Amino acid sequence: MKGLGRYDASGFNVVQRFGRTKVGELAEFFFYKRDRTVEWAALDLEKQFPPDAIFSGGKWIKGEKLFPRR
Repeated sequence: MKGLGRYDASGFNVVQRFGRTKVGELAEFFFYKRDRTVEWAALDLEKQFPPDAIFSGGKWIKGEKLFPRR
């Protein structure tokens, strides 16, 4: 049996890359450290302000070590 991992992302702002996510769909999330200055209305957010971490399709693409497991 495979369970869900839990991470502490309390020091981050989280942005869903593709807008809304429906139940059962895989999502992609960008994580930005809260102490960063980010222009949230930027048209190309990920290129102008690269995320500190990316979680996509159920796995970490970038930055997993930034988050302690709970």
